[in-house]
Amino acid sequence: MFAMTNRAIALVVVTTAALSFALGGCSSSTDKKTAKKEESFQPEFFDSPTQQRSVDRFVEVQAAEGAKEDGMLFATHFDGDELNTAGQAKLNLMMRNLSPREPMVVYMSLAPNDPMAAARRSAVEQYVKDSGIAVAHLDIKEGDNPNMRTTASANLHNLAKTDSDYKGGQGGAGGGASGLSSSGVEAPSMNSAPPASK
Repeated sequence: MFAMTNRAIALVVVTTAALSFALGGCSSSTDKKTAKKEESFQPEFFDSPTQQRSVDRFVEVQAAEGAKEDGMLFATHFDGDELNTAGQAKLNLMMRNLSPREPMVVYMSLAPNDPMAAARRSAVEQYVKDSGIAVAHLDIKEGDNPNMRTTASANLHNLAKTDSDYKGGQGGAGGGASGLSSSGVEAPSMNSAPPASK
């Protein structure tokens, strides 16, 4: 009987040890998981995905100003005679921050004698009308935006200034004594006038 009691005691001790180990291990494991979850979630570090960041607002404003200044729609902005999503996005950008007193000018830079020009023009008019944005006057013009054109002579005249060896006011162009830019192209002299246009 004494041997049976020792076995019973040993069994109770082993069972108690196993249960305490299992329960103690689970609780510490749960504590570690909770602590790890709290460490990984840092709301002050990551913004909410639905919250608009200042850089996003900056990019949207710049895109809208660029679309408004450019003001051109091409054949790629249409699927047949209907505006595609690229055309709709461009018009949305052009209408963004548009003053209700300011006329909206759209240049339709399409191929000469485009058979769908009239239908595409009415698609643009209808889209602007359906947008619900107050537009004082919609002016649709044929061809490209003349304000986007520049002459090459003015840009070529300033080419030397883009070279890293440019020494302004010292009479020479970039590239040092040889007069060559770092790309090996002879840079125009700063004292020379741009070529006369014909």
